[in-house]
Amino acid sequence: MKGHGIAGITLCAKNHFGTQTRRSASHLHPGLKSSNSKGYGYYRVLVDLMGNKFTGDKNLFYILDALWSGTDWNGLPVKFLMPPFNNHWSSSLLLSLDPVAIESVAYDFLRTEFSYPEHTVPHMLESGVDDYLHQTADSGNWPAGIIYAPNGDGIPIPNSLGVHEHWNNPADKQYSKNLGTGEGIELVKIFPHG
Repeated sequence: MKGHGIAGITLCAKNHFGTQTRRSASHLHPGLKSSNSKGYGYYRVLVDLMGNKFTGDKNLFYILDALWSGTDWNGLPVKFLMPPFNNHWSSSLLLSLDPVAIESVAYDFLRTEFSYPEHTVPHMLESGVDDYLHQTADSGNWPAGIIYAPNGDGIPIPNSLGVHEHWNNPADKQYSKNLGTGEGIELVKIFPHG
């Protein structure tokens, strides 16, 4: 779980850049949030990867490593200032059956942590970082003229690949299922001492 200078964040879906058979995945970078596609309503390559039968469909259970989270793809880990970490390592694992929900939760942690003025890396806070999550959660958020059909058969991916929402506030970290207001995300916290 860390930031990324182009995408804003790099989590489970971005890891599929490593599944490409080319020498690098640089050909996929233009489909990330870039200087000419900041904000919402743009084509996002991560939607294709999450909906592809060879990448997204083969994932059954998601484990997101947030043991030592950092600012960038090549950056050193940083201690998290926000509670419950309180200037310690993030020391966490996120687990989910929902690929969109796990990325939504991780993004909430990153955008909260890196909004502290002590951090000087702004890319997690730029507009459109979670555009791919809006689009994977609801096809109504796809850009005009874009149909995600990554399997080469012309069949669009399902209308929703999972749940995207943000927590109620950084102190309580509650989602709709925690609050009893919906059937969305439920964040269950397991701490070693209670």
